[in-house]
Amino acid sequence: MALRLFPRPRPARRRRPARIAVVTVLVSVLTGSWTTAAHAVPAVDIVCKSDGQAALSPGLTLNPTPQNFTISGTQELSLCLDLSGNDIGGGTLQFTGEGEGSCLTASARIDGTILWDGAPVPPTSTVRFTVALAPLGQSAAISNARVTNGLFAGDTIVYTVANVASNLPSCLTPTGNTAFGITGTVEFAHL
Repeated sequence: MALRLFPRPRPARRRRPARIAVVTVLVSVLTGSWTTAAHAVPAVDIVCKSDGQAALSPGLTLNPTPQNFTISGTQELSLCLDLSGNDIGGGTLQFTGEGEGSCLTASARIDGTILWDGAPVPPTSTVRFTVALAPLGQSAAISNARVTNGLFAGDTIVYTVANVASNLPSCLTPTGNTAFGITGTVEFAHL
């Protein structure tokens, strides 16, 4: 009997690539890294700096009974990083809406149109969102924001508020707080 110093070579397995593929899929599904169309990572079309003003009529007061009001204004979108290939550097959002509340808390449903920089004909986007003002107008949240028509139609809009400027003492006057400013960044993304 001969002494073997090396183990006998095993025949190559043909099933190994199939097993690796099955294990890879299982690990992906179990760890959540497998994506489907319903869970796809959003693709950002454009990100811009946003700065603007809103007018309220009638002005909001400290009266705890909510009142109906209208809101209108302009947001300038600038310093845009356009990842969509449309070569957009900025735009202007004109908006109007209706809401209910007081200086303590208020919310409004907004509709607007963005006129983007562009040539020869500037493209537009129709948008819809909700703005909620926290106590005394010191913070704001933008929610349910979407592009409903035009350029970037179907995109979700994420507005990160950096600063809200409000005239708080005017809440104590009979005419109330009739304006506020809001700055931040705005991102348009799609699935």
